[in-house]
Amino acid sequence: MHWLDLTVIVLYMFGVAAVGLWTVRSIHGTEDFFLGGRKFGKVFSIFLQFGAGTSSDMPVSVSREAFRNGMSGIWAVMLWLFITPFYWIIGPWYRRLRLTTLGDYFAERFQSRALGAAYAAFSIFYFMYYIAIGLTAVGKTVEVLTPLPESAYSLEQKENAGLYRRYAGLEKRLAAGQTLSAEELREHRSLQQRSRAGDLPSGYSYLTSRTAVTAAAVVILIYSMLGGLRAAVITDFIQGVLIIILSFIIIPFALNSVGGFSGLHQAVPDYMFNLLGSAQTSDYTALFIFSIMLINLVGIVVQPHIIQTGGGAAADEMTARIGLTYGNYLKRFCTIGWALVGVLGFALYAHEVSDPDMLWGYATLKLLPAGLVGLMIAAMLAAIMSSADAFMVSGSALFTMNLYRPLRPASSDAHLVRVGRITTALIIVGGVLLSQVFNSVIVLLKYIWTLPVLFGASFWLSFLWRRVSRAAAWSAICFSLFCSFLLPVILPQFDSVAENPALLRGTAPTDVEIRVGAAPEDLAAGLAIHEGQLITKMRRIQPVPLFFEQWEAVDHAAPDSPLRGRGKFRLWVWCFSGLGADFTRASTGTLEAAGYLADALLPFLILLLVSLFTPPVPKAALDRFFARVHTPVQRDSALDRKEVELSYADPGRFRSRLLFPGSNWEMQKPGRTDILGFLLACLVAAFIILLVFGVSALQWP
Repeated sequence: MHWLDLTVIVLYMFGVAAVGLWTVRSIHGTEDFFLGGRKFGKVFSIFLQFGAGTSSDMPVSVSREAFRNGMSGIWAVMLWLFITPFYWIIGPWYRRLRLTTLGDYFAERFQSRALGAAYAAFSIFYFMYYIAIGLTAVGKTVEVLTPLPESAYSLEQKENAGLYRRYAGLEKRLAAGQTLSAEELREHRSLQQRSRAGDLPSGYSYLTSRTAVTAAAVVILIYSMLGGLRAAVITDFIQGVLIIILSFIIIPFALNSVGGFSGLHQAVPDYMFNLLGSAQTSDYTALFIFSIMLINLVGIVVQPHIIQTGGGAAADEMTARIGLTYGNYLKRFCTIGWALVGVLGFALYAHEVSDPDMLWGYATLKLLPAGLVGLMIAAMLAAIMSSADAFMVSGSALFTMNLYRPLRPASSDAHLVRVGRITTALIIVGGVLLSQVFNSVIVLLKYIWTLPVLFGASFWLSFLWRRVSRAAAWSAICFSLFCSFLLPVILPQFDSVAENPALLRGTAPTDVEIRVGAAPEDLAAGLAIHEGQLITKMRRIQPVPLFFEQWEAVDHAAPDSPLRGRGKFRLWVWCFSGLGADFTRASTGTLEAAGYLADALLPFLILLLVSLFTPPVPKAALDRFFARVHTPVQRDSALDRKEVELSYADPGRFRSRLLFPGSNWEMQKPGRTDILGFLLACLVAAFIILLVFGVSALQWP
């Protein structure tokens, strides 16, 4: 690595560590450490939400999906766009709760410390898992940026590199529509199995991902453990600027290499510019996008860090609205750059990258000059740090307030802050350990989409309908835990399931027409007049498993080995098939959409049914809870406490503002600020969609 790159990285790492040492002086209690004293203004709130919501896995995952699916891969992250206007409505909720964690919400709303503790335990696992995804993305990017020259390869590494080149050549011939012999098809299948298992990397590196992950974790630990949320906010402001630079710095260099937008359109198939992919050529169909939008709308309200980043730490309700909504819109804007890098990467390096997760780092290495490579690594570190710091502080708050304090209620504020700092260390260590296990960023990202659904339906309905009972909440949580998480993971571990012929069925192969730029072999075959000319070719869409994420050979060394299922078991596709649904013509996106729709909607049905037949939470507790929630926040903390006490004394004080004041429903009437702000947020979303379509259609220069 060039000395300029190393200098940039070292200066950045020391700078953010210094922030933690500086802010430690301002920490005087749990509210300062966990919520920054609830004093953050609009700009810091925007960058806190932007930084916490933009991890290093996002540019990697979006560019990966765009590399595989074209511009429709943008929906790997852009799916949140359609629910972002709702943030304007829910932002004040978290500020009005006046709680430190969402574990406090479940404990108070359902009068159940056990439910609050269950949420806290889930949240700590969630944070470790999410941090691990970001660290994995950073590790892969840094690893590909420090390549080992082939002259230094061992004999085994040279053999694997040669096999990968052979596999890439066969893949290129298949993509060009050429016919392989029976022997070549068997060879391709064997090499494909080894590649999917991670046994055929396209290259090797001096620096492993473990070293990069450990270095990033140490710096995150220093400033988050010492400075809490205040340090996280200050560094997120700095890191937010770096993330914006990261999102666009590669694009001018890549466009210059490919010949501008006109050259890009000649170099890749035209379907790669379709935002709504077809069922044949893309995983991101309209149904799939709708399903992930719905499941994320259900789950977003209970993301464990949302009290800290979603408005709970803001100075007032308007700041909470603006920070949550427009911090996320800033991320949506950056997503366009990430997707464009993926398509440009396909045009330049389609057969050079064995792992699509490494595309971002590979493009950085090939395109950026010395100094800018270091800036890119610093920006990638900024992205994971800006998420991990908020996650660690939120996780430590949940552990301290919902698991530790109930066991030791007499603990002082200073003692609880010390416990919180120790917990932040344990969370980052857990994330580092888990990052060593994970390999595919997008698989993990799709899995993490569904995690908040465990508590999402219970939050939505219990916030709006006081009839939701404790038994109903437990029933919905247990239903989601078993049907959405445990069974899909456990069932494939049994050979009787993974190797069952009835469960190894796949979709039917399909032949589709695609338009691609002519390659030299197309000129030789008389299919085009000049290279890059758009021509029509037939492309065969291979079958995909119906009930598993992947097939794998029982014996990778045997070309004719029988198959077994690998990855999560698609429980809901199996159930719907048993009821008569036909998925043989479905794409991977449709199969996943069926599961997401069931995961999102069925818990609401469980909540409604069980609540009607079980006793509700005591009325006095509900009156006190909703009285506080309906009391507007005052910027002055003393005045705010006085207003809350008035509401406790008169729980019906604001019931005239409800849509249905004489019922069990607690929805408030929308005010002028709600309506106008929501409409403006919808206009911003529409503008971003038009911008994405414009970039996809741009063919000049």
